[in-house]
Amino acid sequence: MSTYQFHLVKNLFLFIWFHLMICSHFFTAILQGEFQCLL
Repeated sequence: MSTYQFHLVKNLFLFIWFHLMICSHFFTAILQGEFQCLL
């Protein structure tokens, strides 16, 4: 694997991880909000 390919894979991994973290926080906030509304 060349250095160029390594950087592409690393950037893609960070990109996906970053979005997963945002989505998980987003869904957690929504679920907590709905749970509070039910209470």
